[in-house]
Amino acid sequence: MKIGLVIKGLRIEQGLKLEALANDLDLAASTLSRIESGSRNPSLDVLAALAEALGVKVSDIFNEAERASAMASSLAREVPSDYDASGLQLRRIYRSLTSANQLIALDVLKTLAKSQKVD
Repeated sequence: MKIGLVIKGLRIEQGLKLEALANDLDLAASTLSRIESGSRNPSLDVLAALAEALGVKVSDIFNEAERASAMASSLAREVPSDYDASGLQLRRIYRSLTSANQLIALDVLKTLAKSQKVD
């Protein structure tokens, strides 16, 4: 699972510096860095504190990590050269939606992608 990457992504999305978040949680910045890089797994207490500080549920972190792992196995490991901040913006918007609206948004995106292939 990619729990560390999810935590890092959430932190960056919220504009938080690693050191500031670590200080808020009474963690060493190096500890948080190792968690984000995946070289160290957080304890459940630390994970709960991180989730609270980032405004999400622990289950959301696990679900996102599971999705990221599944996507990574099905997608190429290389980041496209045309990647830009719009991907981050889409992710922020997606996270703000209800579960039902997330499903609708995914259907809309899939439909758009299919229509581009046909044209």
